[in-house]
Amino acid sequence: MLIQIQKLKLDLESGLLEMDQILRANAINFAVLAALPAFGLSLLLLVFVRTWALRDHGAEGRGNIARCQRRLLLVDVERRLMEFQHYRDNGMEEEALCKFGLVLYTLDRLCKAVESHAKETGEWLSLREDIFDLAKLDMGMPDKLIVVSRLKWMYSCLLPYSSSRLPRL
Repeated sequence: MLIQIQKLKLDLESGLLEMDQILRANAINFAVLAALPAFGLSLLLLVFVRTWALRDHGAEGRGNIARCQRRLLLVDVERRLMEFQHYRDNGMEEEALCKFGLVLYTLDRLCKAVESHAKETGEWLSLREDIFDLAKLDMGMPDKLIVVSRLKWMYSCLLPYSSSRLPRL
């Protein structure tokens, strides 16, 4: 009986020793897992600081690159209007409505891109009305193409060059 108790005690001690080794090995894993949220937060903070420092405004910004991006948005509007009319002429009304949804999305992007610049130059009210005219479903395609042409050449935020570089007559 005493031998059995000593054997059980030895087995218990060896089991506790193995358990202690497992816990020590996992302590490192738990330490790494505990540090992951802090690492993730620091990485997220770094991304936010980098974004804030660069302040890339895309098409809403200033300069020739932003002007080019705004003009490309206008080209997208024109292309999607032509696709919309093509589908409508071929009797594919559901596809035409999908294309018109893309027209509305692109017009929204254009509207947001030109708003601050157009407000500074005083063109915003007229420009917004022209953009709203393009969003009307019942307006004819020739009228919409006239409005797109007017957008291309009338408003300084959409001109291919800045108004300070306009040729003198």
